[in-house]
Amino acid sequence: MIIVPTAPMGLFSNTFNSVEEIEDASTITIANDPVNLARTLIMLEDEGLITIAEGTDPLTAALSDIETNHKDLIFHEVEAGQLPRTVESEDLSAVPGNFALAADFDLLDAIALEDMPDDYRNRVVVNSSDL
Repeated sequence: MIIVPTAPMGLFSNTFNSVEEIEDASTITIANDPVNLARTLIMLEDEGLITIAEGTDPLTAALSDIETNHKDLIFHEVEAGQLPRTVESEDLSAVPGNFALAADFDLLDAIALEDMPDDYRNRVVVNSSDL
């Protein structure tokens, strides 16, 4: 098994220059699929924007697992491939790295990047009996 370089999810904004600038009741677009949604919630918790209920499996975290929404963020779920387009119309957008790169985003322009757990990294796996 080989772990392949995998671009992290980024929190992008044309409204704010840093996480500290995020205002109460800001809008944020997030992926509507379970895996990218869970990644987003973990990133937002790491940035101190939300608190996820204790005991929540980080691989399956959902909006219903948010215990505290410190900035009263307003979540809008969209298909992950559309997230780069929402940076222009929403305060924040949590864009998975592959879609950010496909939209010619510079990951270093994100106001936050996820600390990607190994569980989310792409891997190349070969069955040794097939060699």
